[in-house]
Amino acid sequence: MLANKQQQLKRGRLCDPTVLTAIVVLTALALDAYLLLFWSRPNTDGPGSNDMPVLIRTNGGMLEVATVKHRRTFNLTGTHVLLGYTIPFCKETASYTVDTYIYYRVRLSRRWIAIYQKPRLLLTAPRLEPALPVAFDTSGLQPALQKCAVMPSLDTQNDLLRRISTTLEEDARSPSYIDFACDHGARDPVREFVQKWLISQKGYNIPASTLIDVEFDDE
Repeated sequence: MLANKQQQLKRGRLCDPTVLTAIVVLTALALDAYLLLFWSRPNTDGPGSNDMPVLIRTNGGMLEVATVKHRRTFNLTGTHVLLGYTIPFCKETASYTVDTYIYYRVRLSRRWIAIYQKPRLLLTAPRLEPALPVAFDTSGLQPALQKCAVMPSLDTQNDLLRRISTTLEEDARSPSYIDFACDHGARDPVREFVQKWLISQKGYNIPASTLIDVEFDDE
């Protein structure tokens, strides 16, 4: 009998208008929270929704990416000076033709940052750096010298030879040579390096066949 009275009392409280109003309000608040959380979120189906930063770790060092070969001719003219006056009709002209090899490398900094935008990996690699001094083939050196018949030699040929390394370094650092290397194969070794890195990675769910776009810093 006591249990029946307690159940009747509980049912009476639940049917109380105040209690019913509170239940309705709490239910409405819970429904609003659910809609706000699951239906009012930003749309993540756009083209940038799959963007994921990728950290590529390296062991340091340099990665050789391109060799620019160029046959280069250098000229230098020396003028005789007598008692402080230049003798214009008596000059000494030296010329060298050399085959140059400019090797470009990329510094393997400890961390490279890339962006994965399915189905591509976008990588900005460090800028190209030339290996200095620039190598040139001395076995194919083709010197030429025209002397003044009435005056002693000015050693113009050796002066020119000493200037070749400086001039080649200026060539190697010039934007035109660097752009040429970038557009003629420098991206391929970087792409192959990252491709091998992807194959060995377990922490990223990126297929090893992912397309890799490479650009260099300062491009």
